[in-house]
Amino acid sequence: MAHLAKHHQARVTGVDLVDLQIHRARSQYGHTDGATFAVGHALHHLQATGQTFGAIHSVLGAVGLGPVLSSDHRVVGRLRSQRMEPRRWSPAA
Repeated sequence: MAHLAKHHQARVTGVDLVDLQIHRARSQYGHTDGATFAVGHALHHLQATGQTFGAIHSVLGAVGLGPVLSSDHRVVGRLRSQRMEPRRWSPAA
């Protein structure tokens, strides 16, 4: 995300339910022009914002985003979803 903002002049928004994750993102990438970060549910953020999105990337899956994306004309691009390996995000890792 920060790569797109820094090297491709994209405006990007990171959304996470966990305050700590947003704090980490802001501390690492908050200085990057075009990058903003918000605490909250991605679906709620998408529905509440007046922004147009060219792409959406979901790290843990796009559960619930499909119907919104298909009916929301503010999303003009693609949805990309990826699943992290459990050992990468597990508390035991």
